[in-house]
Amino acid sequence: MNSTHTIAPINSPAKPIYYTTLQYEQGQDDLGNSLRLQDDDKTFAKALLTGLSSQASQIVPIYLKYYIRFDNQEPHNPFYLYSVDNDRGSFKDRVCKIGTTYRSVTKQLFDMYTNYLRTENSQWYKKVQKEAKNL
Repeated sequence: MNSTHTIAPINSPAKPIYYTTLQYEQGQDDLGNSLRLQDDDKTFAKALLTGLSSQASQIVPIYLKYYIRFDNQEPHNPFYLYSVDNDRGSFKDRVCKIGTTYRSVTKQLFDMYTNYLRTENSQWYKKVQKEAKNL
């Protein structure tokens, strides 16, 4: 399904947009990032739409809050064999998993992480890890 994300009406409350990998995609944004319709175990990042702005006769979304999923202290790596949510991990990893949480991040870090989700290029993930240590 390759639908373009639609913008919420101006009078609606803050609306999150959920990001995922290509294999779990339910739609795409204008940059080609894979989207999910709801927050679930296949969602790895989210942006909170906090308003709309009109610029040069265009309505532009304003995102002020960005979140990425973390496993303990590391950004979640959905492509890693022993990732917390990856079913291919060992029995010990599945039974003893601590879980994941979303952490607020900068726009720059969010963009690097969504690039990683879209491209699966490990260099993006290394940059994300480096930046995340500065949080």
